Amino acid sequence: TARATNVVKYFTEVEGLDPTQFTATGNGEFRPVGDNNTAEGRQKNRRIEIKILKN
Repeated sequence: TARATNVVKYFTEVEGLDPTQFTATGNGEFRPVGDNNTAEGRQKNRRIEIKILKN
């Protein structure tokens, strides 16, 4: 979740986007896409997924 929070902070503090338009969730531990028993799998699970929605 720290990784997702940092991405939101970047968009709001550096890019100046409206913070009410973002949420951050961490899914790697609960929704892995890779095997946590391998370095490659853990790397895949350290991801940020960004969804851009129309108003």
